[in-house]
Amino acid sequence: MHGPPMVGWLLVAVSALGGAVCLLRVAPGAGARRWGALSEAVMGGGMAAMALPVAPGPLSPPLCVGLFTTSALGECALALHAARRGDGPRGGPRGSARHGGDRVAETRPVAHHLRLAGGALAMVYMAWAMGSAHQAPGTGPPGVPVVTWALVLCLVLPLPGQAHRMLPGSGPPVAARGEAPELAAASHLAMTTAMVAMLLTL
Repeated sequence: MHGPPMVGWLLVAVSALGGAVCLLRVAPGAGARRWGALSEAVMGGGMAAMALPVAPGPLSPPLCVGLFTTSALGECALALHAARRGDGPRGGPRGSARHGGDRVAETRPVAHHLRLAGGALAMVYMAWAMGSAHQAPGTGPPGVPVVTWALVLCLVLPLPGQAHRMLPGSGPPVAARGEAPELAAASHLAMTTAMVAMLLTL
């Protein structure tokens, strides 16, 4: 990454903290929710590793490309599964409810999985760009500007919604045991902001 080392270490701290929060959400989750939390935790760790203000090793970019390509494909598969199941806007099948009238905890699962897939693809792109710069130093800024700005736009557009979900009472009506919707939204916002900053400092 380009920029002052202090910025790199700040991105490392934000990414690692966001990944740690997501890791804590893996245990209480179940099914697609657990996979999503694990995917975000791995993404946070990968972002922290990429943001380190040191030159990456020769194997780091290919490993990251393979890892996050797998993550993106998994999230796309989950989004497709949720769409085929006919999930409504609040995370469960339209018109369905749990025993006792409880509503499913997840909100907009298709959009959530697609957002995670987009983040994983951004990680693939950054790993590829960093690998290209490592193999051919001094050839100018890595990456393709059009792709970089397209990814930045895709990541920035959901930010207002993520910020809104940090407000008390704006999360799902029923959360899984051990989960804090506002804390999850804060970790999403922090990691998305860090990813945008990393894209802009390629």
